[in-house]
Amino acid sequence: MNIPTLTTTRLILRPIENGDVDGFTRIWADPEFARHVGGPVTLPDAVWHQMAGCLGCWLLTGVGPWSVVERDSGA
Repeated sequence: MNIPTLTTTRLILRPIENGDVDGFTRIWADPEFARHVGGPVTLPDAVWHQMAGCLGCWLLTGVGPWSVVERDSGA
């Protein structure tokens, strides 16, 4: 499965990578985010498994989440 990369004037939506663990850990630890997706996941190993599940969605269904990166800052 080839996961597409989408680019706008402000953002890059790209496939999830191993290097995204720190950013995903910060997002999943945010109570406002976590309350919409089933609760906080804060340990890096657990976040890595969440990321693997996201990639599995692409492989199993052809759709799934991306990593979102600001073009100007790279954050």
